[in-house]
Amino acid sequence: ESKRSPATNTSGVSELKPKKWLALHGFRMNNKIFRYQLENVINEVESLQQEKGRDSFTMASTDFPDAPLSAMGLGEAGLEDLYVSIISAEPGSGSTDSSAGVTMPLFEWWRSGVLGEGYDTAWIGAEGLDESCKWLRTRAKQPQEHQEVEHQEVEHQEVEEEGSWEEGYAGVLGMSQGAGMAYLLLRTGVVPRALLFSPVGPVHCETYIQTMLPTLLPPALSPSPSLSPLLVVWDPADTPSEDFIRDIIQPGPLGAHMQGVTHNGGHIVPQDVSAGKYAQRRYIVEAIVKWLAEEGSA
Repeated sequence: ESKRSPATNTSGVSELKPKKWLALHGFRMNNKIFRYQLENVINEVESLQQEKGRDSFTMASTDFPDAPLSAMGLGEAGLEDLYVSIISAEPGSGSTDSSAGVTMPLFEWWRSGVLGEGYDTAWIGAEGLDESCKWLRTRAKQPQEHQEVEHQEVEHQEVEEEGSWEEGYAGVLGMSQGAGMAYLLLRTGVVPRALLFSPVGPVHCETYIQTMLPTLLPPALSPSPSLSPLLVVWDPADTPSEDFIRDIIQPGPLGAHMQGVTHNGGHIVPQDVSAGKYAQRRYIVEAIVKWLAEEGSA
């Protein structure tokens, strides 16, 4: 039976609607860029689901928050031009100037904590991880009404322990650092399912799970026998992701439940795979649709 939340239709009769998903961006990125990167893939997933008569997994059913930590340094080269093009294409932007008055906000889920460290290594650490976990715990326990969440500085307040997946998200998906956070949410029972693209994790990840997260998050819940909890999409030649999967995911309690889809596109989200490789992206989309159907909601 699928996890759904109550709604009321125009006649005032209570009905059920699909639960939302949470989408977590990568290191030194923001929700607008991640939304852009995932849009084609999610739209293709929705289209294929509709062809098969299944519940739709849509952009409108996905929340894209910014991480609670403002970036301590620059983002990936070329990211600003992409951000400007996204902003310029938004309704009501009123300008197609490629740079005038545009400031690109960047966020991260954890960091090395070393000032001035370059983009390629500044993610290797665990500073700020507690703050991000607490923030996500609060976010995952609140009703979901907006598909895009504006960034707010971290202000932690304790939330009640009551509640379950029925009150939270249907699942979480993430890219890179966001995929690492998605794994932590799944591993500790905050969400029932996770879709990971090129995941990486904080240093001493499993030790952190064992010693710290039980004080920050609810106890882990047992996955339903009919539920396939984890799908990972990655390039085996991408060393950070390959290491995280081999050293953290596969030896852990979710390793036996993990499904995997590999590609040769590098440390990317599936949209980038599509450049001249539509068949490969289609293969990834079909794998995602099949995995989603294993929830038993079709």
